[in-house]
Amino acid sequence: NRSRPRAPLPTPPPPPPSTNLAWTRTGSYPSSGGLSVVDAVARVGDRYVAVGVDFAEALPVFGPLPPHEARAWTSPDGTSWEPVDLGPGFENVRFRLLIQKGDGSLLAIGDRGVSSEFGITDTTPAAWTTTDARTWTEVEVPLHGFISAIERGARGLLAVVMPTPSTDAHDLWFSVDGDTWE
Repeated sequence: NRSRPRAPLPTPPPPPPSTNLAWTRTGSYPSSGGLSVVDAVARVGDRYVAVGVDFAEALPVFGPLPPHEARAWTSPDGTSWEPVDLGPGFENVRFRLLIQKGDGSLLAIGDRGVSSEFGITDTTPAAWTTTDARTWTEVEVPLHGFISAIERGARGLLAVVMPTPSTDAHDLWFSVDGDTWE
């Protein structure tokens, strides 16, 4: 009595992907009395870099901004974070956007608070570069207005600049290297 070879059993389908996201808190930092914000995170080389701001006092509903200072942190793995001592010159500065340039360095775009007798009543666009996430150098930004987004593509960087009181449209700016813009 010869038995026929049996066909292999069908492989069961893989389980459906989970719709539940699981997040683990990997970092926290004390604030000096006001709101502290991490605005952007980027991966550069062998580390993550996060940037933001720390306000000295609570933010008012209306009126000038309280004193604040730019902040940066680094992490080799995204789970343990170390604050970066930025040194002097970052008072009333906020890093808002962070992107890796084509040469591997980072470009942080943000603003510098303009003080008046009433406090910090205005800001001007500003930018900084770094190759090691520890030493930041301010660079000129020819973009006038609030830079709301920046993206890196195969040909370079594209920035979106919000309208100012003298304009009524968003501007798009392109840069091959993050240093010169058109």
